[in-house]
Amino acid sequence: MNTREHIVSLVKSRRGVSFSKLKGCTDAGNGTIQYHINKSDELERKRDAVVHKQRCRECPLRQYCSRKCIVKLLENKSRRRVVAKRTEGKSYSEIADEVGIDKSTVSYHLSHLPDVNQQGFQKCLQGLSVLED
Repeated sequence: MNTREHIVSLVKSRRGVSFSKLKGCTDAGNGTIQYHINKSDELERKRDAVVHKQRCRECPLRQYCSRKCIVKLLENKSRRRVVAKRTEGKSYSEIADEVGIDKSTVSYHLSHLPDVNQQGFQKCLQGLSVLED
């Protein structure tokens, strides 16, 4: 399988995959990845399946994004752990103790995201490759 085919198959199979994850899977640079995505005839919307700094048109979370792409924000392992604990209904203090961070850090991570208990938000998170460890 050549580089383009490999990149296209990764983009198709993993909604919301980031350039850094593609780099890790293909050993190609950002420019090479972007080139192959843009030149591919198999991808209808060239860059919408890949996370980048702008809001993604086809992202299932786009309605919840405000300042930054949520998928990109959730690439941070600590933030994912904080969100998981918050969805369990835990308080900021409980999260801080369990994750081993300060309450202000918990507040910082959650300030970048919409209310995690908002209707539909958790359903949209399911199946995103960024949540896989």
